[in-house]
Amino acid sequence: MNIVFLDSGPIIARVNDKDPDHRLVLETLEEIKEGKRDVIALYTTNYIIDEAVTHLLYSTGRHDIACKVLDLVEMSDVIKVLWIEQERFSASMKIKFSASPIARHSPSWNNKRLNKRLLLTRTSKQ
Repeated sequence: MNIVFLDSGPIIARVNDKDPDHRLVLETLEEIKEGKRDVIALYTTNYIIDEAVTHLLYSTGRHDIACKVLDLVEMSDVIKVLWIEQERFSASMKIKFSASPIARHSPSWNNKRLNKRLLLTRTSKQ
């Protein structure tokens, strides 16, 4: 069984019936819920939820559609939310940039520099 990361696109399509992928997302989520797909959970983050809500609010101009995202996540048995706090964000950025071609080929993109940049970001917001 697989665990899948759910980005904002399918969330937006699920709640906006005018989205071209609306029907496909509905069918896929129903298949997951019924156990017809090899997926045990869909994970997303609070950042992704925020992105979907903001996108829907500005693209449709309708508060009710944007709020459907929150209802979807709250009522879903399948969608799990990972809350991204500073420590988790910093750890994910270290992984992302240490594995990126930029990090491997540029001496300026190293963990010390990244740690310093993340530390500056964290301390300037406090």
